[in-house]
Amino acid sequence: MENTQNHNDSQHVNHDAASKMKRHAGSIEAWLLPIFAKAPHLPYGGRKFITDVAPWLSLLSGVLGLFALASAGLITMIFSPLLLLGGGVHGISLLITIVLGLISSVLSLLSFNPLREMKKKGWDYAFYSMIIGAISTIVSMILAFGGIGGIIGLIIGAYLLFEVREMYH
Repeated sequence: MENTQNHNDSQHVNHDAASKMKRHAGSIEAWLLPIFAKAPHLPYGGRKFITDVAPWLSLLSGVLGLFALASAGLITMIFSPLLLLGGGVHGISLLITIVLGLISSVLSLLSFNPLREMKKKGWDYAFYSMIIGAISTIVSMILAFGGIGGIIGLIIGAYLLFEVREMYH
């Protein structure tokens, strides 16, 4: 009986965490929506093209992201096993980037089918992945003195994502 209670408590905690994430992501989406609404809009044909290729780009991004993370993790373990423990700020940045990259890649993979079916859930997963990517980019810039290219890429990606938002139901 105690085991069942612990399992129920665990599910309740997981559900609460997911609800908080959706609430926060929803408030970020609500904050960004009027900003991108003021931007110049693509013609319908351009938005339709984006929705046609989005599932495949998301799948490719997720697969390549997981492959890159696995490669980076393997290379790091082989050539620099103490980087995560003794690498200071760069080791912390690497660890955070790997964890956030993993989450972002999984979200990209999760978005594939709903994006193909033109469901808002797929757009939401892509949006969550973008948020995680933004956090990773900011962490890298702060801790590892990264360049501004990641921010420019995020702005372009967010613009394109918000251009097609209304096409998903």
